Amino acid sequence: MTGFQSYYQYDAFDVGNVNINTKLINLKIPLISYPQRGTLPSVDFWVNYSPSLWKYTCGSYCTWSPTSLRFGISFQQLLPYVGVARFHTDLHVQPVDYAYHAFDPTGAQHVLGWTSPTMMESVDGSGFRFDGTNITDKNGITYCWAQRGCVMRDPNGNAVTVDQQTGDTIDSVGRHLVGLNYSLLQPGCTTSSLLGPNGGTAPFTVCVSTVNISTTFSWPVGSHQYIGSVNMITSIIRPNGTSWSFTYDNYGDLQSIGTPMGGTISFTYGSLSSTLGGGAPYYLLVSTRAVDAHDSSGAHSWSYSTTQSGQLMMTDPLGNDTVYTITHNGNQDIQSTNVDYYNGSHTNPQNLIKSEFTQNLVSGPNPFFYIDNNSSAYAAIPIYTTTIWASGRVSKTCLLYDGLQNVPCAPIYSPGQIFTDNNPDGHGTQYPFTYGSVIQTSDYDFGNGAAGALLRQTNNQYLWQGNSNYQSANLLSLVSSSAILDSSGAQFAQTSYGYDENNGSPQGVFGNETVGYAVAERWHISGDEHSVRHARNANSKD
Repeated sequence: MTGFQSYYQYDAFDVGNVNINTKLINLKIPLISYPQRGTLPSVDFWVNYSPSLWKYTCGSYCTWSPTSLRFGISFQQLLPYVGVARFHTDLHVQPVDYAYHAFDPTGAQHVLGWTSPTMMESVDGSGFRFDGTNITDKNGITYCWAQRGCVMRDPNGNAVTVDQQTGDTIDSVGRHLVGLNYSLLQPGCTTSSLLGPNGGTAPFTVCVSTVNISTTFSWPVGSHQYIGSVNMITSIIRPNGTSWSFTYDNYGDLQSIGTPMGGTISFTYGSLSSTLGGGAPYYLLVSTRAVDAHDSSGAHSWSYSTTQSGQLMMTDPLGNDTVYTITHNGNQDIQSTNVDYYNGSHTNPQNLIKSEFTQNLVSGPNPFFYIDNNSSAYAAIPIYTTTIWASGRVSKTCLLYDGLQNVPCAPIYSPGQIFTDNNPDGHGTQYPFTYGSVIQTSDYDFGNGAAGALLRQTNNQYLWQGNSNYQSANLLSLVSSSAILDSSGAQFAQTSYGYDENNGSPQGVFGNETVGYAVAERWHISGDEHSVRHARNANSKD
């Protein structure tokens, strides 16, 4: 339910998005950013949001209550945190079995499986590696899970650490970074001086107000409603005196955002969710999002609803519908998504502009479900997208990933790349997986009623596939060569990349692009990238 999932649909806006599938708001308002050395991600402050979640308990009557009072606006401070969640069976009953999930900065979780007795990999193509102490993403950035004083480091040795005495975060440039100080214990405003440009300070003021909560759930019939109050963040004043402001409705859900430039983003909510079944937690589904620049043009509204046949639908301010048809398997995993775009209402078929159909390759159920109670597929990755225009013209793009057998536009898992359940009750059972590297993209030309012939094919070779040192460092994103083939299979063009070569750059497994040829597409894009060599066949034209 939380975090970014590639197989979901989103309606994006300037500071976040609405998840079309779950009708939840994902918010990310940037406050201040500290760029880092090397390939480390920046250290940031941003604003995020959690909806109110509800449960009901029944005795002689049913009573609604929040699962927690920690909802509303909050801060993600300093770090693009990547971590590990551990689950286990009853510790008092032997043997004890364990399951592990990696979670990324968006909050999404990824099942981990053993690829050796001491190493685990994420098995959904997200590219995380866990050695029991640290977790490394597909760019070789290591996040310290159980190592005191360490936060993250890149393959070049650039690191963000924590001062064990003061608790300050020390970034890769040597700056001592402190967080925002505020309290939800009582209303009021608190000013924090963050590190600003040129060694100065950047004061941010966080204001907290008491918000009254009074629910009006219509079921169970006769249930007792929740009445109470909670202290919530209602404004953030920036260093230049402008501010972000926030209001909430009677459920404690985000009602409006006031922007520093004077605009307003507002939300309304409709029915109660039932996506998690007849238990906790429940939440209210977003039904509209409106943007008002206060420029005399009025509010512009997007609505989120369902069609009479039960399909998800978004309607933009001009009345144009986008209809989403989600196909699930028996385990509620998303097998495919069809998106229909209309110039006007979907009730008139003549308004259809185009349709985009995406097919996923869905794995088997999570083999660790007996531990973490998650029986969904452990992976769902897109393998082809078909675009159908109203004229009947059809095109298609197919993807092939590492670890899959190349059945054209219908790949299947290969038994050669596997992970294992190493638990006592897992019995060493093996399962196939992919690292998520796209090794081939096939583009098919337009045809009438069906996609036409193969137009071109792009074949990628990744450095980790030919050099085990880079696989061990989890540098999974580095492309060593990319070749474009025409419809007959003849190579039309190729781009080759070199890394960590002996041309004056630091030596080791760092992932620094270091090819130094005269013919270059890019020159000195980053501190370590110098050039890209191009090779063309003799019969091709420059």
